[in-house]
Amino acid sequence: SVTALADASTELCSDAELVEATRLHEELSRRVEALTVLRYADNLRRGPTPMIESAGSVWAFYEQSLNVGRGELKRRREHADKLAPSLTPSGEPVAPLLPDTAQALRRGQISRTHVDVIVKTMRKIP
Repeated sequence: SVTALADASTELCSDAELVEATRLHEELSRRVEALTVLRYADNLRRGPTPMIESAGSVWAFYEQSLNVGRGELKRRREHADKLAPSLTPSGEPVAPLLPDTAQALRRGQISRTHVDVIVKTMRKIP
């Protein structure tokens, strides 16, 4: 979907088609963000792989090998902590702490900025 959208020219689109392409772009970028959170959580949870071990840590792997900045890594860690499912030490699945937020991001209904606001708000609630 992302490749098709990137390859499509909107120069000859009608206004309605351009609006639809823009809506689809926003939805896909949000859904990709949800995948980003899940992949980051997977890498944090998984035991050290040779690639990550050679970098020294998951953080260093993302920073050095994938050119992801520290601020973005901090955001991903916080989103992963709240939105990704996890496992107990015995391997039992645990639902995300903010399941409705995780689902809305996966559907492309909210952006990562929305997630930032929700997480910040939830921090303030006892």
